[in-house]
Amino acid sequence: MTLPMKSHESLRALGGVLALGLFLATFGCAAPGPPQPPSLELPLPATDLKAVRKGDKVLLSWTLPAETTDGDGIRFAGPTRICRSQQDKITECGAPVREVTVPELDTTKKNTAANIPAVVTARFMDTLPMEWMADPKAFVTYAIESLNTEKHGAGISNFVKVSSARTEPPPSAFKGELTANGVVLTWNGPLLSISDGPGVPRSIYRVYRTQKGTAERTLVGEVLMGRQQEMRLVDPDFTWEKTYEYRIEVVTHADALFPDLCALNPSAPECSRPTRDAIDAEGEDSAPVKIVAHDTFPPTVPTALQAVFSGEGQKAFIDLTWTANTESDLAGYSVYRHEQGGQAEKINAELVKAPSFRDVNVASSKAYLYSVTALDVRGNESAKSEEASEQVP
Repeated sequence: MTLPMKSHESLRALGGVLALGLFLATFGCAAPGPPQPPSLELPLPATDLKAVRKGDKVLLSWTLPAETTDGDGIRFAGPTRICRSQQDKITECGAPVREVTVPELDTTKKNTAANIPAVVTARFMDTLPMEWMADPKAFVTYAIESLNTEKHGAGISNFVKVSSARTEPPPSAFKGELTANGVVLTWNGPLLSISDGPGVPRSIYRVYRTQKGTAERTLVGEVLMGRQQEMRLVDPDFTWEKTYEYRIEVVTHADALFPDLCALNPSAPECSRPTRDAIDAEGEDSAPVKIVAHDTFPPTVPTALQAVFSGEGQKAFIDLTWTANTESDLAGYSVYRHEQGGQAEKINAELVKAPSFRDVNVASSKAYLYSVTALDVRGNESAKSEEASEQVP
């Protein structure tokens, strides 16, 4: 069937209207704005760089940038420049120590809520040049620069400083012995002529304890090097029935180099150090000393035992009193009795909680001899106390 001419014209008009509507729906009616420049994808500089010195090694850690300077998420991570200087500050990286990619870094991802991006911590271990550790007053400054895939960056991170003073090796013959009063740690060291005057660095023995199954280390104590050759430190604060490892290191404590500086010049760079770590140069750890804190040590022997008869006009009994033990793990006491020439036998059915006891099973015209022992919560029993005797009329 052939359509009339006017029908063909109507169809063409309708098609034009539909095409115009599709164009407007797709592109809108507003005039196009100016073209936007492409994002340079420059990572935001890190602001939380930290540095920890250990021997000739410096561990750097920071949060990997997740956004660009444009506020967009980073799609492709570029390399990171490790910047190091003997100058007091770093304003630009210059010649980096290393340029590392993300796969080369030690990274740890922290778990966060489902709607918050995970935080990734990066770590890099640097080795100090030997010649930089000759001056005990010197410091080394670190910064990093995060780059895009074209090796362009938005600037360096915050900078951090650590002492570059030479460190001492751990002492020899580091040993540990478990005793009733604590873990006794001993070691040998050089005997030095010590001066605490300005400009003289101090070396300190620092002892740490780590409980088996945990990574956290606890500072046991510090001892100044050089006072004597045979050193000794007691750790009374452990928990029985746990296993521990002890390590010792030598720390060059550089704050003794500047005892009066901050009082005279508070704006000096040395006075702005936020923590002690920045002025301590930790040496390498010794080999660990393992201690199994199994308690086989009984409480101390009770003292000052007295026995007093009572019973005039009533049922006879003998009261016992003694000085209380002070052990924190004390469970109680046991009371022993015998007659002259006989074998001592325990006369309490249950542990005696207080330092006193009444013996009601006594007979007329007999003399009794008493002694007391102390027991801890693990069943360790002390030796018997000195005896106390009493006569029943």
